[in-house]
Amino acid sequence: MISVGFFLETTHINQIRHAVLNNIESRTAENARIYMKSVPNSFDDDPRLTSLKEELRNTPGIRVADYTTPTSLADLVLKDLTEIIERDYPTQHTPSPLGTNAHALI
Repeated sequence: MISVGFFLETTHINQIRHAVLNNIESRTAENARIYMKSVPNSFDDDPRLTSLKEELRNTPGIRVADYTTPTSLADLVLKDLTEIIERDYPTQHTPSPLGTNAHALI
């Protein structure tokens, strides 16, 4: 999960491109969640960051969400992490105590 803010270094921009945009079919890209802070009347972004944000928003399959407050970001992250965990580790039927001890009864 990545929060795209104002102070990304060139290295971070390159890492996002490599991990997500350059290999859109990868498991990393599939699991990537991009969070962009919505700030009205913000300072102009670095042109590289502006370009990256546009590319992320316009790339099919990339999940981008906007947030305005730390609380709204926390809600988004919790929702996304819950979704990934439930997808990758589905709840399995838990046998009853009788079922788990049935072999001892035989």
